[in-house]
Amino acid sequence: MPAVSYQYYKPSETYTIDQFVACQSDAVMSYYNLSFVDSVEYKFMNEEIHYSTYNAISDYIDEVRESCLKVSLSDDEMLRYKYRPKLLCYDIYGNGELAFIVLIINDMYSVKQFTKNNIMLPNRSTMNQICKELFNTNKSAIEKYNDNNNLY
Repeated sequence: MPAVSYQYYKPSETYTIDQFVACQSDAVMSYYNLSFVDSVEYKFMNEEIHYSTYNAISDYIDEVRESCLKVSLSDDEMLRYKYRPKLLCYDIYGNGELAFIVLIINDMYSVKQFTKNNIMLPNRSTMNQICKELFNTNKSAIEKYNDNNNLY
């Protein structure tokens, strides 16, 4: 029987271990969730702005690059994905929020820079492993830092 892919978002609604694991993988992975976040309060506007001070992937970028493959985009693929790394990540990994990892791997920090035909990409299983390791390794430190800044 072929492997079945699940997309559950509430662990309480799962029935098997595979479903439980699937509901936790991509939903929490985003640039913001791997960031150490600070805030600035503008009293005259009665607002608070949150911004990323540091992202955990920066500590592991060399290891992540080592696990990537060189990929050449065809002219048609380049037309489809130019300035759209989220679309590329959605098509490959099923999660557009992983675009920040692809951008950083390729020394790009804006979608406006996503114009190269030759890029480095991890395959799907490697990306899943990268995400699990990044999140699990840094979750408590990020939560502690962000909690001390009263963000959550």
